[in-house]
Amino acid sequence: MHEEDKEVRGLSQVAKYTITAAILGVFTAIEVLVLYPPLAEAGDSLKIALLAFLGISKFIVVVALFMHLWQDSPLFTGIFTLGMILGGGTLVGLLACFSYYPLPENAVKAPPLEEIHELRLKERSEGADFDEHARLAPWEMDSRISVAV
Repeated sequence: MHEEDKEVRGLSQVAKYTITAAILGVFTAIEVLVLYPPLAEAGDSLKIALLAFLGISKFIVVVALFMHLWQDSPLFTGIFTLGMILGGGTLVGLLACFSYYPLPENAVKAPPLEEIHELRLKERSEGADFDEHARLAPWEMDSRISVAV
């Protein structure tokens, strides 16, 4: 291994990977904290935007380090970025199609959560063999079969 490969911008390989691991760990910790108060009560759009930003940031750090894009020609970085933009645009367009076009009338729809909750309370009050960890899947509502998760 060449001497210049052992050091990158004044940092050893171990220091570079340790700093990267710490940065990724902080990003992951923030992503987990989004599920806990006070951000748990925040709006869904805020949480989704924050998680998307953190996910994209983690992706950029990992790609830049492990794919060595920061050492390669800007042409390769541009080609990779263009592919990511096209893929992201395709995903956004697909999600827009699913939200724009309504479900057909004969589509199977999940029952409302209130109905599932009322059914569980009714089963518990009737003395049914109810396990605290049992769950009733929406597609099993009619057959009244509880499955353990």
